[in-house]
Amino acid sequence: MVGTNGSRTEVRNCREEDLDEVCAIEKRNFPSPNPRWWFERILFQKPGAFLVAVEGKDVLGFAVAVIEMNFRLWGFRFDKWSHLMDLAVRGG
Repeated sequence: MVGTNGSRTEVRNCREEDLDEVCAIEKRNFPSPNPRWWFERILFQKPGAFLVAVEGKDVLGFAVAVIEMNFRLWGFRFDKWSHLMDLAVRGG
């Protein structure tokens, strides 16, 4: 995707070097932000569940979603079940 200033926006897996910006975005968006260790845990245990949108080296936003396999809920069995755990974007 091409931004208004001609730069390219990319969605990719989060990297360790993105965490400072991710945590700053989280703190600006939520009164009770998730701590850095929470993001580190997701990054290292389920890296495919943690995406960032970047423009150049700038993180524009992020999403954390978890996919559970063979999940049971109220007697129902699901082969796959996913839920969005966190989503935020950098303000203008």
